[in-house]
Amino acid sequence: MINLFQPQVGAEPLEAVAGVFEERRLGHGSRTKAFEAAFAEHFGTPGHVAFVNSATSGLFLAAEALGLRDGDEVVLPSRSYLAAANAVLAHGGRPVFCDVDPRRLNPTWEDIEAAVTERTRAVVALHHAGHPGDIERIAARCRELGIVLIEDAARSVGSRVDRKAVGAFGDPGMWSLAAKKGLVTGDGGRRPAYRGRAQSSGFG
Repeated sequence: MINLFQPQVGAEPLEAVAGVFEERRLGHGSRTKAFEAAFAEHFGTPGHVAFVNSATSGLFLAAEALGLRDGDEVVLPSRSYLAAANAVLAHGGRPVFCDVDPRRLNPTWEDIEAAVTERTRAVVALHHAGHPGDIERIAARCRELGIVLIEDAARSVGSRVDRKAVGAFGDPGMWSLAAKKGLVTGDGGRRPAYRGRAQSSGFG
């Protein structure tokens, strides 16, 4: 067996995990709340981050909050994880796939614009493998057109554009802390709130 992903765990993390077991709160205990607050502060969204069990759950919550109806379209990148499309379909929407930049694998605004119609309710912007996408322009154009921007920053915890964290440009945004991501907590995720409201993160 070839182990492709090998986490590095030192004495300090192991002591922290032991402290969790000593507290006897394996769910949302005091340490979760403290990490939630510290994460929100670090990424510039204080008071607007909520942990959920996975970034996938964050995408499903975002789709539910949209209140999609039959015929509503959501534009998302053709090179992505299937969770975003599943979230749209599960809530009665129609995924519309757009092209991505062949080098960075993220959609540009031109890619998205080619797929936007009068039925478009939302856009899912992706930051693949830690590379921030064309997010400033995408966010600005979505605001101008009144389209909700869902930011999938699952693979880009810590990436920034002009000192602003990816995941904080969208109306909601999601980060992931699963085993193959840049910041690992075992499993879980985070989803940031809607613009001016709440964001959250998810593990997974």
